[in-house]
Formats: sequence, C-alpha cells, structure tokens
Amino acid sequence: MAAMVASIAHEIRQPLAAVVANSHAGTRWLTREEPNLDEVRIALESIGENGHRANEVITSISAM
Repeated sequence: MAAMVASIAHEIRQPLAAVVANSHAGTRWLTREEPNLDEVRIALESIGENGHRANEVITSISAM
C-alpha cells in the first residue's frame, strides 16, 4: 500500500511541479522590459497540459 501511495503521489507531483515552474517562468517573461509573449504562450499551454495530466491521474485513481 505504501508503494502505491508513493507512486500516486509522484504521478501527481510531477505535473504540479511543472505547473508551478511554468507559471513562474511565464511571469518572468511578462515582466521583462519587452515581454516575450511567445514564451508566455508556450508556458500557458504547458500549464494546461500538465493540469489535464494531473486530472487524468486523479480520474484513474477514482476509477479503481
């Protein structure tokens, strides 16, 4: 049971860590003298994808 919980926690933490990292990066790119909107767009897309990935993990756990 402990190994399963550790695996689930890992699977959820990975996309959440990516969400946090990309939100920080996007904020930095927006606050530059000349904002890098292309990089911000990529970061926002990644945030969305990782949010969906975390949701998929939770959905699969709920189905068990």
